[in-house]
Amino acid sequence: YYLTCNDNGVIYAIQEPAFVHIEYEKLLVRWFLSPLLLDVRAVEIATGGEEYVFVLSGETNAEKRVTCNGKELSIERFRTLYRLLTSAAHDGALLKDVQVQGPPLLRLTYHYRDEAKPPDVMVLYQGDARRLYVEVNGVTELAMREMYLTRVQEALARLWSDAPLETDW
Repeated sequence: YYLTCNDNGVIYAIQEPAFVHIEYEKLLVRWFLSPLLLDVRAVEIATGGEEYVFVLSGETNAEKRVTCNGKELSIERFRTLYRLLTSAAHDGALLKDVQVQGPPLLRLTYHYRDEAKPPDVMVLYQGDARRLYVEVNGVTELAMREMYLTRVQEALARLWSDAPLETDW
């Protein structure tokens, strides 16, 4: 392997870098789903017996508007909620042979502006020791802290009030 730096005319012979053998499809990504808001046309959340359907309109970031179950919502309020939703992250350990029990505690679905792209779905199930098992697009192999669910449910309960939405969990 050879390397040059800043077009200085020097060519260095180096040992083979380890990253050339990385299988990217096997890397664990800390965050489950974090699509760009500009790519999303709708977000659906089902939790605690309630369903929330957020529909986005507008082409540019400045033009973005949102409704929740048909009712206009402040785009800034939604952006705060969206930051919370996309902060979903695992706790670092791959789980072996996870068998989820009981009904889903939360189902989060991102629908994309590109109709050819299938929706991404994250489903949370009760785990063990203040953890939730996380199913992403049909695969359950990671867990996350239970506080994420608590924060999302609190934010949804406060959505139509002036109370701040807590995004740290």
